[in-house]
Amino acid sequence: MNRLPPPEPVIFDGNPITYPDWIFEFDNLVGNKQCTMIEKLHYLKRYVKDKALEAVEGYFLLPGQDAYTQARAALERRFGNPFTVAEAFRTKIETRPCIRPKDTDALRKFSDFLNQCQTAQTSFPQLQMLDDSRENKKIISRLLDYIICKWVRYATNYHNRHNAFPKFAIFTQFLTRETDVACNPIFMESIKPETRPSRNERRTYATQQSRQEQSQPITRASNTSSTTECLYCNMSNHTTSECGVINRLPINEQHGFLRKMHLCFTCLDGSHGYRQCIKPAKCKQCNGNRPSALHNTRANTAPASTPQSQNSQYQIWPVQSSCNQNTTLRVQGQQTQPKPTQPQSNQAQTKPAQHKSPAQQTQEPAKPQAPEKPEFQ
Repeated sequence: MNRLPPPEPVIFDGNPITYPDWIFEFDNLVGNKQCTMIEKLHYLKRYVKDKALEAVEGYFLLPGQDAYTQARAALERRFGNPFTVAEAFRTKIETRPCIRPKDTDALRKFSDFLNQCQTAQTSFPQLQMLDDSRENKKIISRLLDYIICKWVRYATNYHNRHNAFPKFAIFTQFLTRETDVACNPIFMESIKPETRPSRNERRTYATQQSRQEQSQPITRASNTSSTTECLYCNMSNHTTSECGVINRLPINEQHGFLRKMHLCFTCLDGSHGYRQCIKPAKCKQCNGNRPSALHNTRANTAPASTPQSQNSQYQIWPVQSSCNQNTTLRVQGQQTQPKPTQPQSNQAQTKPAQHKSPAQQTQEPAKPQAPEKPEFQ
């Protein structure tokens, strides 16, 4: 005779939503059996994991018969509190992602979970708040638009007949009917869900696109308006890079126009910035790496010359004569009068200081520029 495998409870991982079912199975299969407390503690350690195991792991080291009782009480306080279970249900509803169009599997899972919440209302009075209209609006925000429109029409008719908002149980019945229609097996093949590529798939696609672009010859896409007409003058007889009006503008107005039109500063192209420019334009006047319209930019940004250099029209250099007495300034186009300079021989020849009496000093007039004052003894 074939024998069925012995039933055993599932392993509890610390989820408060699954705690009521797990503790019911554990009590019927282990807790209510005629066995010692040590054996019950052994089975309790076997059928818990993750957060639940961390919560009771310290009680396994206690000696005596009270270790199992204390471990059961710890699990009840942490995962069996009615407020904890109700909050876990509400958190799962609020954090659930919105259902995408044609995703019937997600619609079915959401409907089944709401039926589970409706069943838990009978055991946990804290879930009666799901009957509120505000909580109902949070729930229907995850659904599809056409289901929301149908529910609003149904809730309005129900309110007109009963002068009250429909409860959560009525909403779950309505959603179950709409889910059955959407998941009809006859029309399931014609409904293909819209699949969104994962992050790795998007990265792979972007990498392939970049490699294809690199393998192709590099061609700089120029602005169509810049090749047909001037963006500043709106004239077709010249391009923006050859506009003479832009060339005569001040520098701040030139830069302001380029920033406003999002043009490259080196080729006046609107498809990229100056940091990404790979082919700068050549100036037709100086053959520099800038457009012809910005030819005077460097000249306008040069520092202002000194007044002496602005007034001088000729190059001046000193020329000394052979006698080393006068210095002649030769100027290209004219000659200026030389300035008398004191000869070096007079500066080098100095008379030694002579000691004179006070009477001789009063008779002789004092020289205006005495090289050295005499010392009196």
